[in-house]
Amino acid sequence: MSGIYTFRKLVLLVLGICWLNTLGAAEPEKVVYKVDIKDEIGPEVWRLARKSFDLAGQEKADYILIHMNTYGGMVVYADSLRSMIHGNRYGYLSIIMQPLPGH
Repeated sequence: MSGIYTFRKLVLLVLGICWLNTLGAAEPEKVVYKVDIKDEIGPEVWRLARKSFDLAGQEKADYILIHMNTYGGMVVYADSLRSMIHGNRYGYLSIIMQPLPGH
């Protein structure tokens, strides 16, 4: 009779350890690729963005962080850049910085 109880205790101990192990399981880290856009929007910035999106794909990024500080530029390239950002498979976050007056 005591052998059955010892076996049950052993099974419960193993199951308890397995359950506790799942509590500590962390989510896999997410890969974030950052691109800085600091110039006027035009062909050079569009190529930089295209290359950045391609590199993010090679690095298997989950998200793209776009840090943008620009005074504007060519509408055609700005619209194409917008389409590129909204039409990708990545989650994205755009931070648009505007300099303070006098800086």
